[in-house]
Amino acid sequence: LVCLLLFSSQVLSTEKASNKKQVSQYLKRTILVIHQSQSDIELIYTDAHSMAQMPLNHLGYKIKYHRLQDGLPDLSQMPHVHGILTWFLANQMKNPEVYIKWAINAISKHKKKFVVIGNPGFENDLKDKATPVAISNQFWKYLGISDTRQYYKITYDTKVSHIDESLMNYEHRLSSPLPNYKQIKKINDNTKSYLSLTKPDFQDSTSHVITSNKNGAYIVSGFSHFTQESKEGNFKKLWYINPFKFFQRAF
Repeated sequence: LVCLLLFSSQVLSTEKASNKKQVSQYLKRTILVIHQSQSDIELIYTDAHSMAQMPLNHLGYKIKYHRLQDGLPDLSQMPHVHGILTWFLANQMKNPEVYIKWAINAISKHKKKFVVIGNPGFENDLKDKATPVAISNQFWKYLGISDTRQYYKITYDTKVSHIDESLMNYEHRLSSPLPNYKQIKKINDNTKSYLSLTKPDFQDSTSHVITSNKNGAYIVSGFSHFTQESKEGNFKKLWYINPFKFFQRAF
C-alpha cells in the first residue's frame, strides 16, 4: 500500500510538472502591438487593429496594444508575449536609437519574434533628424536584411523579378505602376523573399520588399494591401498578401 501511494504521488508529480510545461508553452500566444495612436478611438482606425487583429486572432493569438508614447514596455515582465508587431503610420519617433536597442534586445535577449509592416518608425526623430543607416541596420540584420536608403519614386520601369504566388495576390493583384519603394537587400540565404523588384536599366537594383526569417518579417510600406476608393468616397482595403499565411510564417 505504501509503495502504491508513493508510486501514485510520483505519477501525480510528473503529471503536474508536465502540465506546467505544457501551460508555459501553450499560453505564450500574445502579440504585443506597439502603436502611436493618441486615443483608443484613433487606435480603432489603425491598420494594426482594423487589418491585422482578425487574422492573428484566427491563428489563435490574442493582441495586447501598447502606446509608444507611454514608454517602452519591460519585456522581462511579459513572458506570455510570443511576438511584437509594429505598423506605424509615421516614420518618426522620440529617441529612435533607444527604440532600436530595445527592439534588438526583444529579439536577441527575450527571444521574441518581431514583425514590421510599413514604416519602421525609427528612421527619423521628432525633429526629422535622420537616424544613421548603420544604426538602423543593427536592427535589420536580425531580420536578415539591410536597408540601403535608396528610394525609387518612379516605378514605371520597375519589374517584378520574383513573386511567391502562394502568398501574394490574395484579395488584390499587384498592378502597374507599383507603389514607391526603397531598396532592401538580403544579407544571407536564410532570409525568405516573397516579393522582389528590380529596375533592368540599373545595376544592383534588386529590392526584397516582403521577407521573413527565423526572427520575424518585414513588408515595405505600400506592399501589404491596396486601398480602393468607391464613387461615394468610401475606402476599402484589400490585402495583396494572404495575411493568414504571412502571420503564420512570420510568428
